[in-house]
Amino acid sequence: MRPHLSRPSSHSAVSPRAPNDSLRSISPSCDSSSTDVSREGTYRQYFARHLRSTRNGDYDHLPRRETGGRLPCLTVVNAKCERRILQSNPERVLDLPALSVSSQILDWGFREQLLIGLNQTLYRWDAQTTNADKIVELQNSTCIKCVLWLNRDPLAVLAINDGTCFVLDLQQKVFLRHIRPPAEKVLSLSCCGPLLAVGSASHDGKCFIFDLRLPQSLIATYIGHRGGICCLDYNATEPFHLATGSLDGEVRVWDIRKSSDSRYHLPNVHNGTVGALRWLSGERSRVISGGRRDGMLKTSDVLSGSYLQVAQTGSSVTGVAMSDNEIVTSHGVGGGNLQLRSLQTYEIMGTFSSPSNEPIMCIARSPNREHVCGAQRDETLKFWRVFEPTGRLGPKATLGKRNRDFEDDFR
Repeated sequence: MRPHLSRPSSHSAVSPRAPNDSLRSISPSCDSSSTDVSREGTYRQYFARHLRSTRNGDYDHLPRRETGGRLPCLTVVNAKCERRILQSNPERVLDLPALSVSSQILDWGFREQLLIGLNQTLYRWDAQTTNADKIVELQNSTCIKCVLWLNRDPLAVLAINDGTCFVLDLQQKVFLRHIRPPAEKVLSLSCCGPLLAVGSASHDGKCFIFDLRLPQSLIATYIGHRGGICCLDYNATEPFHLATGSLDGEVRVWDIRKSSDSRYHLPNVHNGTVGALRWLSGERSRVISGGRRDGMLKTSDVLSGSYLQVAQTGSSVTGVAMSDNEIVTSHGVGGGNLQLRSLQTYEIMGTFSSPSNEPIMCIARSPNREHVCGAQRDETLKFWRVFEPTGRLGPKATLGKRNRDFEDDFR
């Protein structure tokens, strides 16, 4: 099945959404078969031009819900003894009707644009203009399970419930190609330059590596986990290393230059599913993981197999995002909030919440490294300013041109 791609609209109309309406686009759809790169046999030329290594229609706009009243604040002191105020309630709330349960339906990347997978529809929300448009609409009973930006390019991957992954050019709104992993379901995606890692839901825990420059793109299959692979992350410092977390509670590190055996194996890191996994920024051997069942947050050294930091969060961990000195975790059942901690000590610094306290399924960090958004079970997308501005003397990053007016409402 090939997704329908919507043509860009000549203007954008923004209007409030009625309570029972769903997001829709009235732009005409087009047939993308003429742009199928797989039929033209030009994979290598196209992706070599668009993928770089990570090494050295009228549209019913997603409306903002008013949170009402003054935002509660917390004052924290960082390592430099500088006071910082945390706004614990979200800055902005968008409606997400027909939200499906998945762990990777958000990805914030190219030019401050946020990809949102809503059941059968892929949307793109621009943080600078606060406009959104519909990119893909699936047919029949298919639904989106994962979305991913490919590096810093306007290329994206979406995986649907039958395991097929589509590669799209979102700037031209054209379909490029599709790949079909030998698995019935995809749980996670990660990329490093032209290499796409796909984590399957199979009981034998297979991970597939595709080189998007090649017509026959499957180049490796990793087998070792005893359950579906829930999270993947390539190491930006050592881009040949891929970390995987699984339903079996184990963390493995694979080297694409080596054989199909994992290079490092950390057994029993968590009691149950690994809900989140990230390499520590700038580190070659340290990985941070969160348990969906045991609620544990751990920093592990893959070389020695030891735990450098351990903390009990008290609820299911569904996502992890970091800055240089801080880490934030999102929480599902029993939590429904974000917890901000010191990256060095895991000491909790503050909590970001919302009135509903519904579980947060997944999060994404903005390219400006200040904001974090989370998809919540109450069918909303919430934005918090979590981390310190990267430039202490520069202005705060904003979510759209109207963000200053939005903040004035709560002064």
